[in-house]
Amino acid sequence: MACPKCIINPDSHSFTPFGTHQGSKLIFTSPARALDVKETEEKIVNIKKHLDTVKECSWIWVFDFGDMQMKHYSSLRYILKLADILNKEHDTSLKEIWVLRPNQWLQTMIKVSKGLVTLKLLQKLTIFDGKTLDLYLNLQKFGLQDKPLHWLGQLITMSPETPLPVISL
Repeated sequence: MACPKCIINPDSHSFTPFGTHQGSKLIFTSPARALDVKETEEKIVNIKKHLDTVKECSWIWVFDFGDMQMKHYSSLRYILKLADILNKEHDTSLKEIWVLRPNQWLQTMIKVSKGLVTLKLLQKLTIFDGKTLDLYLNLQKFGLQDKPLHWLGQLITMSPETPLPVISL
């Protein structure tokens, strides 16, 4: 079940299924595309509702950190709460976390959280860097193909204000 905010506006939290990869569901999140940028307990509860929708299946979380502004940056406290949920409730179901277009803020958060987040969660990170074409080719080399690859390729060329491309699953 989606959270109450996303029932009203699906872009509130940017949690979008867009296909599968090697038997795992692909879920896309872009902080720059999320409308709800305030860190509140309600937001954690709502994000957990999204996470609960994939709790029982194998899944890969694809984060796009491109086009982020200061208002999209989360505090270490918020990130640690999210990491705690992932460690406790998605330890086996979350197979990988793909990071697209990492920025300086993310790199700093990874360094700072290394002693505070389980190594197992950090080992699930795969970082894809580069400009549009390089990023597309790197995802393709990694084994992503067909509709999910084309959807992501289209998405990374668009501004965050542009609605997500439609994908038929």
